[in-house]
Amino acid sequence: MSDDERGDVERGDVEGTLSLTEQTIAGWSSYLTNVPFGKRYFAESATWFLLIGIVIGVVSCLLKHDTVNEFMRGCADMMGAVMIVGLSRGFSILMSVTGLSNYVLNRISTV
Repeated sequence: MSDDERGDVERGDVEGTLSLTEQTIAGWSSYLTNVPFGKRYFAESATWFLLIGIVIGVVSCLLKHDTVNEFMRGCADMMGAVMIVGLSRGFSILMSVTGLSNYVLNRISTV
């Protein structure tokens, strides 16, 4: 590796490399989910939500029953957003696979 390439790697400028701060963040974030930082999706986010919910329940000295009730209330608050994201992803896949998006755009442009 040349000196220029080595300098780029130390600064984190080369694509696919991380700076020291990014490596530290990626290290603790990917420890639980085994997914790089910034690449999480629903399963990984749900894992963190569960873990942090348990930690908050323990730290605030809530009873198990109260912790579960608060966790379920938090899940219920997020259901609207989850439904919107899930349905929009389904529509996106449906429209791209069937070519429906091209049809709709073509019909709208001729009106």
